[in-house]
Amino acid sequence: MNYKFILDSMKQLYILLLIVALNNTVLGQGVTRHGQNSSVPAGLVNSSGAIGKGNLVSKNGEKAASLVLYQNYQGGKIFYFLKPGDPGYEEGKTHGLIAALSLVKETTNNDPVWSNNENLNTGATAVGIGAGKTNTATIIASDVNARAAILVSNYSVTVDGIVYDDWYLPSLDEALIFVSDYRQILSTTINFGIWTSTEISSNQATYVETGTNTSGSFFKRRIIWSAVPIRQF
Repeated sequence: MNYKFILDSMKQLYILLLIVALNNTVLGQGVTRHGQNSSVPAGLVNSSGAIGKGNLVSKNGEKAASLVLYQNYQGGKIFYFLKPGDPGYEEGKTHGLIAALSLVKETTNNDPVWSNNENLNTGATAVGIGAGKTNTATIIASDVNARAAILVSNYSVTVDGIVYDDWYLPSLDEALIFVSDYRQILSTTINFGIWTSTEISSNQATYVETGTNTSGSFFKRRIIWSAVPIRQF
């Protein structure tokens, strides 16, 4: 038996199999050497730049681990994920709204008024998702007595050395979403409802009632509605 011939044949077969394997090796970016789609979702690579099961990150370096509602995240809990049509929505990226884990108070036992001034239109009338941030900035720039907006804007929390201080008073639509299941976020009970940053007139602003999850308007100087900070991610 020609053992040398058999050995040479086995070496050639091994080399051939190695070449085939290399040609189909995923190099990262979700494609093979030939530019074909791999079985790994495009854009998911590990921290060393190669496809792997662990430590997955997106191409722009963000962690690709999935987020869920009411998860602790960036200083609060997630209560809404942006959808197509929402301002700030980006296909393939995860953005949403986070609520603080506590309410802001004027004093230990007192909720803030919307404003001590009932003779001023701030122009903060937007109602949609994401509008609360602009509303809050508009209110603070226009009304030095706007206690709810000011207290929420001054709220700050530090998690793992990162300071989150970009909180705002929710718009009407954002408040309606938050109130619908706020007990998943807060450990305390909201007695009546929360202020929103959506103004109605010089002396009234909107609120959302927790018991019925309905909205209405009320005089700005009344101490009855709570204030919850929210932020975007």
